[in-house]
Amino acid sequence: IVSIAKKDGVKPERKKKLIDSFVRTEMKATILHANERIQTQAELDHSIGRAATTVSLVKWVEFSDKKQYLYLINVGDSRIFLVRNHKLMRLSQDDSLLMRAVKEGTLTKEQAHRADQAESFDQVPEEARFYYLQNATVLRSVGTLEDQTVDVQCQEVFPGDRLVLLSDGVTD
Repeated sequence: IVSIAKKDGVKPERKKKLIDSFVRTEMKATILHANERIQTQAELDHSIGRAATTVSLVKWVEFSDKKQYLYLINVGDSRIFLVRNHKLMRLSQDDSLLMRAVKEGTLTKEQAHRADQAESFDQVPEEARFYYLQNATVLRSVGTLEDQTVDVQCQEVFPGDRLVLLSDGVTD
């Protein structure tokens, strides 16, 4: 695909689509390969138990028209942020019980944020207390992916943009 995209006779939009498809496919394959390797290792070494990890994977791509794009995958609760013009924008969504409640409409974003950031149980709205107690529950992780579904997002980036990738232990 890359060699086709480099040919002079291929229209720029076609090149862009080919490269986009290639990047998405390769990133998904990377995550699925890691998932398989972790599962295999856990099966071979029973002392490991159920092995899994969260992951944030990014690839910064510049196309021939000089436009730049960030491709990203997030599995679990590791987070990806973009800093643009001194403003922090969250690009990833947690695969957590708390975020599922927001997606399903059980909690508002504000309630979820308060439950996530609360330092004690009495600071949490009553409707969010169950989620406060379970807020570290990750629903998807590499090593436990059963459905093989991996979503790749794409975000245009500009000179001066910066990325922040976070792992466990970081709060808003």
